[in-house]
Amino acid sequence: MAAKELFTYVYEFTGPYEEKARKLTSIIDSASGAALFHSGIELFMTSAIVGALSNTRKPRIRGNTSYKIFSDQFKTHYDDCMFIFKLVMLTSKDPSAQPIDLINNAFKYSPESPEYSENARIFEEYMLGGLTVIYDKLMVSSNKRYDDYLVSLNDLINKYTSDSSDSKADGSDIDFDTPIF
Repeated sequence: MAAKELFTYVYEFTGPYEEKARKLTSIIDSASGAALFHSGIELFMTSAIVGALSNTRKPRIRGNTSYKIFSDQFKTHYDDCMFIFKLVMLTSKDPSAQPIDLINNAFKYSPESPEYSENARIFEEYMLGGLTVIYDKLMVSSNKRYDDYLVSLNDLINKYTSDSSDSKADGSDIDFDTPIF
């Protein structure tokens, strides 16, 4: 992913992520025909957000099999993917990054710059980390029917909504006195 422009080519989940992506996009309850995610692109975008929220990063692992998201899915959701990329870059938990670095990572660098490749790698690690979190929370052995998965999904959603509702956006965390340029 890191060597080319984001969200314009086929993406392949490989190694342990292939099985996780395949299971999360498969029918979970034959009686209802329900799936947790109806497409790889839905899973990809959600995983990136969950990875950023949980500050979970996982490295890419190569494998012999793959689960692919084709370029036409990225083309259809390009604006959504770019928004999520910027969100992940702005909320990255790199302790050495200054606020201007986060802004630059989200908005400045072109595919030709070395920073772009590094940011693509970081984004992919958050996405794979989020995939792992989602899989670990939803694909538990006690989930047998649609209702079981729904309870696990609600627990996952509630964890992040309760975490984020503890802090109010009042501007107190923004330093308006320090110039960023």
